[in-house]
Amino acid sequence: MWQAWQASRETVVVELPSAIESPPYACFQSGWNDMRGEAVDAIEAQGLKVKP
Repeated sequence: MWQAWQASRETVVVELPSAIESPPYACFQSGWNDMRGEAVDAIEAQGLKVKP
């Protein structure tokens, strides 16, 4: 059962919206990129992959 669960997680790849290129002082873009990074960490912590 464990192997089946693990194998099912390996096939799931999550696609997120792209990060936004911006100067370091741009608040909205920085917030978006920070949120995206946190989302990637949370998704990968669940054993899923995030599409680059």
